[in-house]
Amino acid sequence: MTEQSANAVFLHLPRPARAGEGTETADGWGRLERAFARHGEAEAFYIHALAKAHFDAGCAEILGPGGDHRPCRWVPPGGLGGDGVPPTLLLPGAALAPFAWRRQAGGRTRAYSLVGVLDSLAEPAVFDDAAGFAGAPIEPWDAVVCPSGAAEAAFRRLVEETWSPFAARIGAIARPEVPTRIIPFGVDCGEFAETSETRAIRARVRRGLGIGDDDLALLLFGRFDYRDGRHPIAAYLAAEEAAKRTNRRCFLIHAGRFPSAEIEREYRDAARVLAPATRCIFLDGDEPAVRGNVWFAADIFVALHDGVREMADASVVTAMASGLPVVASDWGGLREAVRDGVEGFLAPTWLPEPGQGSDLALAPELDLVPEARAQAFAQQNGIVSQVTAVDVRAAAEALAALASDADKRRAFGEAARKRAREVFDWKTIVAQHRALWGDLAELRAAPSYSPSPPD
Repeated sequence: MTEQSANAVFLHLPRPARAGEGTETADGWGRLERAFARHGEAEAFYIHALAKAHFDAGCAEILGPGGDHRPCRWVPPGGLGGDGVPPTLLLPGAALAPFAWRRQAGGRTRAYSLVGVLDSLAEPAVFDDAAGFAGAPIEPWDAVVCPSGAAEAAFRRLVEETWSPFAARIGAIARPEVPTRIIPFGVDCGEFAETSETRAIRARVRRGLGIGDDDLALLLFGRFDYRDGRHPIAAYLAAEEAAKRTNRRCFLIHAGRFPSAEIEREYRDAARVLAPATRCIFLDGDEPAVRGNVWFAADIFVALHDGVREMADASVVTAMASGLPVVASDWGGLREAVRDGVEGFLAPTWLPEPGQGSDLALAPELDLVPEARAQAFAQQNGIVSQVTAVDVRAAAEALAALASDADKRRAFGEAARKRAREVFDWKTIVAQHRALWGDLAELRAAPSYSPSPPD
C-alpha cells in the first residue's frame, strides 16, 4: 500500500448544510476526523471543500484547539483524482450517488474511490442516500462503512426496497452494487484507563454527588428523549427493583442533554413516580468536566435503548473502556458491542412482527418541506420506540446480580475494558479504515471486473 493510498481526502461542508447537525451523526463524524489526526500517520491532511473558508473551518475541526505540525491541503472542486491527491474521498453518511455522477462526468471513474461513513439510520437523508444507489455509477472500489452488522443489514434493505419499485417500472434485472464494510466507531481507551488519577477522580465525584463507598451508582449517558429511542421507563423500573432486592442505596446518574425543558421535566416526574427509592441525579453532559469524569464515578452502565438510532452507541464503548459492566437492551448494534454474560448482560427486546403497525405509518405528505420532514421523521422514530419492548424483569435481575456481587462487577468490567482495547480503540479502527482504502486501490488497479450476476 502506497503512502497516498493509505491517506484520504475528507469532505467538509459548511455547517448549515451538514446532515445530522447537532445529532450523534455530526458528533460521530467529528470524532472520526480527530481520530485520524491522532492515529492516521499521514504526512498531511487533505480536505475537499467548496470554498477556502470551508477549508479553513475543516482544518480547525480536524486539528483541534491544540493544532498539529502537519500541513492541511485544500482539494478544491475538480481537484479529486489529481496528481499528489489521495485517491479516496471520505464523506459523512452514505450520499455516494451525487459524487459518483460527478466523478463519471469528469472521466475519472477509476481515479479515486468514494467511501461514506454511516453513523446512524435515524436521519431522513439516509433514505434519500439509499434511493440514490438506484442507477448511480457506484463502483466495486467504493464503499459504505457501517458501524455494525445491524446497520449494514438495515442499509442494504433500504437500498433494496427503494430499488425494487424502480426496477419493476423499467424492467431492470441487475441490482445496484451496494459495497459495504463493517468498521465500528471507536474510543481512545488510554483516556479511560484505570490510574491513580482516575481513582482520585472517582472518589472526588462520588463525594460531591453524595454517593458513598457502599452505594451503587448506575449511569445513563447521552441524549435523553423518549421520542428518539431513549425511553427511561425500563431503566427506572429495573433500577428500582434492583435497589429493593439488594437493600442498598441506589443512585441513577443522568449525564447528557435534553432537547427541551419540557422533556426534562417529564423525565424528572417519571423518575419520582417509577423509581421513588432510587436517587436520581441529573448532570449536563455537555459540560467537559461531566463528560470526561462521570464514567469513573459509576459502577454499572445502563443502556436500555429502544430506538432505530441504536446502530452503534459511542457511550457504550466509552463505558466499556472505563471498565464498567454494561446492562443493555438486546437491540441493534448494542448486541454486537456487548457479549451477554461476558462484558455485561443483554435484556431481551422485542419489536412487533413485520407488517404490523401499518395504521401508525405517517402520511407521505408530511415530509414535503424540510421542517415538516424532520418533525415527521422524529415522530416515526418515536412510534418505533413506543412499540419496542425491553424485558424489565430481565434487566432488573441483571442489575441486581451485578449490584450484589462486587467480584462479578469487577470481572465483567475488566472484560469490557479488554474488549474495548482490542476491538474499539481508535488506533485499531483507523488501521481498519486505512486497510480498506488499500483494498479499494487494488480493485481500481485491476484490469477488469465482472459485476455480480443477478439472483
